[in-house]
Amino acid sequence: MIVNAVSVGRFEPFDLDTLTFDAHLEHLNQFFIANDVTNVDKQKAILITSLSSENYQLLTNFFSPDSPMTATYSELCTRLRDHFVPEKVEVAEGNRFYQRNQHAVESVKDFLADLRHRAKDCNLVQAKLFILPPTEGKRVTTYPFSRFCGEQN
Repeated sequence: MIVNAVSVGRFEPFDLDTLTFDAHLEHLNQFFIANDVTNVDKQKAILITSLSSENYQLLTNFFSPDSPMTATYSELCTRLRDHFVPEKVEVAEGNRFYQRNQHAVESVKDFLADLRHRAKDCNLVQAKLFILPPTEGKRVTTYPFSRFCGEQN
């Protein structure tokens, strides 16, 4: 049997400071597709080896007294996602969206990208309606929802 020792692409160990866990899983799943890794035991092994020592210890704590090796790939992903991607509270995320202002040195492009991300987190499908584009000499600004509802302060 000939084994292809060359893999397509690479991925870094999971680091929450540089990447979200969901993004890491997406990256990992694309690695599986690119390298025809369909065996779930291999997928589980690659997931486990993609964790830093600290995150692997955390995973073993989740499954204690059993070993993570006894869990399925899906169970590992679920436990890690539950820890690294806690559910967001829509009201709090909406508040974060409406409190966001463009920083003086921030480009309009970066500001709008962050607003789109925040809108997704607070389930504001029509969030673009609440973003005013830059006018001559002014930065992009956001306004409280109440202003768009015709409420007076």
